[in-house]
Amino acid sequence: MIYDVFQKIIMQKVQSKLGEDYLLSILKIPKNNGMVLSGLCVRKKGDSISPTVYLESYYQRFQEGESTDTLAADIVRLCTECRGSCPITPDLLDDFSRLRDRVAMRLIHTRSNEVLLQDTPSIPWLDLSIVFYLLLDRTPSGTMTVLIRSQHMELWHTDTEELHRLAAANTPRLLPPRLESMTQVLKDCGASLGFLAPENSFLKEEAGDSGSSQPSPASEPHDPTPLYVLTNSSGVDGACAMLYPDVLKNFAAYLKKDLIILPSSVHEVLLVPDQSCLSANQLTNMILQAN
Repeated sequence: MIYDVFQKIIMQKVQSKLGEDYLLSILKIPKNNGMVLSGLCVRKKGDSISPTVYLESYYQRFQEGESTDTLAADIVRLCTECRGSCPITPDLLDDFSRLRDRVAMRLIHTRSNEVLLQDTPSIPWLDLSIVFYLLLDRTPSGTMTVLIRSQHMELWHTDTEELHRLAAANTPRLLPPRLESMTQVLKDCGASLGFLAPENSFLKEEAGDSGSSQPSPASEPHDPTPLYVLTNSSGVDGACAMLYPDVLKNFAAYLKKDLIILPSSVHEVLLVPDQSCLSANQLTNMILQAN
């Protein structure tokens, strides 16, 4: 069964299970780096907020042998749970005064997101773009976010400059930076399996009004591989942590070296102390191996 036919069958079966009180539609949603995902929008009549379920993973499950009835039932369960536990009231997205402290920012690649950026407020930063979103809820199973689009700015009577000012203040508070050696990251992975003990991080959590943390010498840098991972507390969209005030500056001062920033993904960047023994080819190979 091809993907387009699968989407229509799933939508019909979900509609049958939910009944006439719900309106269903298939949306093509642009995501990071030019990716376009198919989302099943499930809206109950009278609601202004509706969940959208991406269908790519369900199609994969169908190809692995699960029936469309089982998948449709799973989508209905997910939407019902989402609607019952959603912390967002229908009028919340209309009231910017209640959203100002939830505006955050992330970095995306500009050239790979030209279509997305056409309708999204952004600020150029090198070959990247700063875009803004609402961090509405965080649970152990994930986060609820809304990408801020041009129509939101019109609704809220705001502009890109105000969004940037709010996000620059909020993001370090909502998602504090996390900086660890690559060896530490690998040890943490092993510790989760129960056979390696983690070391201290290079970032100490300090209580304060801002909620952010700054690099401090919690332990002397003795890693034979001078490679560090900078992200945020959630590990999602953590490359933006290099925009936080003084994070790179303080860590460079701690190491007493300049830093080379290696792009890894939107979720983290790799930091290497500048050493004359590292050539451009070696750094390129390091990026390829890390990715």
